[in-house]
Amino acid sequence: MGQALGAPTRPACRMSARARPTILAACIAIDAPQTGCACCGMAVTKLDLTGLKCPLPALRTRKALKSLAPGDRLEVRCTDPLAAIDIPHLVGATGDRLEGIERGERDMVFLIEKSAPSTASKPPPH
Repeated sequence: MGQALGAPTRPACRMSARARPTILAACIAIDAPQTGCACCGMAVTKLDLTGLKCPLPALRTRKALKSLAPGDRLEVRCTDPLAAIDIPHLVGATGDRLEGIERGERDMVFLIEKSAPSTASKPPPH
């Protein structure tokens, strides 16, 4: 069993905190590359990056996040120890939300929720 390093900052799928462990397990599909969440119908895309070394896990995660709709989730599995630094930084830079990290003996799994595009206007380039 893996050791949870981070817990979701809010209940998964907008359910109560008491239901969180059950619902989070339902949201993280194990068998299919892309599935729907059993409780809310949001898409969960699996990205298996085991064996890839820095910077490939972060680059492929960025590419996968670009293809998701707001509210969809991305489950990223990787074995590169630097991903523990790179992927949380990437998620912060893209404005998406890191819902949780689970560290196993040989791999790490990140659950990321795609956020809605920012409605704030960007300053003009100089």
